[in-house]
Amino acid sequence: MDSVSTILVDEDTSFALMLEAQSRGHRVDHCLLGDVFARNRRVSARSRRAEMSREAAAPVTLGDVDEVEIAAYDAVFIRKDPPFDEDYHWTSLLLDLAREDTLIINDP
Repeated sequence: MDSVSTILVDEDTSFALMLEAQSRGHRVDHCLLGDVFARNRRVSARSRRAEMSREAAAPVTLGDVDEVEIAAYDAVFIRKDPPFDEDYHWTSLLLDLAREDTLIINDP
């Protein structure tokens, strides 16, 4: 998704989804489009564990960067505000490679 610095606590549906997933006991990780890459046809991401709170000043706290194969995730939820540019296009192609290994939600 976009940078967590753009989140508006009372308006952002991506934040609401992340907060609800956390409240149900799911681990939530965050990465930007440029953090998704492929190596030997295996798609990975440089992601960071996200912890959400309703505090408007800092609604999301991100942990350290960890390189994770997309196949290690139960699901990937792609959330991107327009414009849908070249970075979005390339990320959608990378996620297409990962489709056999994990569930892609909001699949472009």
